[in-house]
Amino acid sequence: MDRFSSELPRLVFQRSIHQDAANVSMDNDMLSVLSEIDGQRTAADLAADLGMSMNGLRDVLARLDDKGLIAQVRQAAPVLSPQTVAAMKKHLVHAVGPMGEVLLEDVAEELGLDAETIPMDKAGELIETLAEDIPDQGARQRFKTKLLHMIDNSKETKG
Repeated sequence: MDRFSSELPRLVFQRSIHQDAANVSMDNDMLSVLSEIDGQRTAADLAADLGMSMNGLRDVLARLDDKGLIAQVRQAAPVLSPQTVAAMKKHLVHAVGPMGEVLLEDVAEELGLDAETIPMDKAGELIETLAEDIPDQGARQRFKTKLLHMIDNSKETKG
């Protein structure tokens, strides 16, 4: 669905008042998603809370949008730059080996994130979760320290 595209994890939705709401039919997925939409949480948060994939959520949001039951509110926090994501992958590969790139994508998906568009406000949680898969305690701590420092520096240059 083009209207939400790769930006979906960062989008925030609110319920729309529908004049004919009593006559709108919805399936269970639509009801579940609509009940969780609060105008505050991102689509990534909704997907994680509902245990849905981003593609599944995209489909349900499209159907809700087609019925005029939701509206986009705003985009959430800025995302990490592609350079920061690449550096994160590099440090992870250094810490755990070639599995690092796959691990980043898998953990991001588990958290309801797109590995290419990681919101800054979710980066710390992602780093902590990734670090759990680094067996050596020293390497784990170095990974966390380097990446959290990198994220802090990235926030300072954007703010």
